[in-house]
Amino acid sequence: MAKRHDWLVEVALEAARRREREVGWALRQLPPELRNFLFDDGSIGGVVAIFEQPAVDQPRGRTKRREAMLEAFKKRMAARGENVSNKQIYEAAQHSARKPDFYAWLKGKLPDEASATKSLERFLSGDQPPEPRKKRRK
Repeated sequence: MAKRHDWLVEVALEAARRREREVGWALRQLPPELRNFLFDDGSIGGVVAIFEQPAVDQPRGRTKRREAMLEAFKKRMAARGENVSNKQIYEAAQHSARKPDFYAWLKGKLPDEASATKSLERFLSGDQPPEPRKKRRK
């Protein structure tokens, strides 16, 4: 049984290292019967409790960082004499994010790895004012 515990702990620790953003991921990867086995055995309960805890304020920290990025962009545009609204930003041709992506990004629900996130953040870190997308012909 000790080997089984060692293996489970190794799997959980390696998964947590790979997926720092979501610590609970490691336990969800184990089959339910192994998770129950871990809980039944008190010797490894402390390690399991660590993996059950949600990531520490991940969305809140992400939201604050993104709000600050948006405000910094708006301030840069205001310094140039251009007042920019959220609508002008999510309708800009310089990035691939659409309105739902923009608000999901702003609320911290869009992952950092998403292409819309990367495109939008690249645009917001620049100094170009938003240009409207060209309308499609019907």
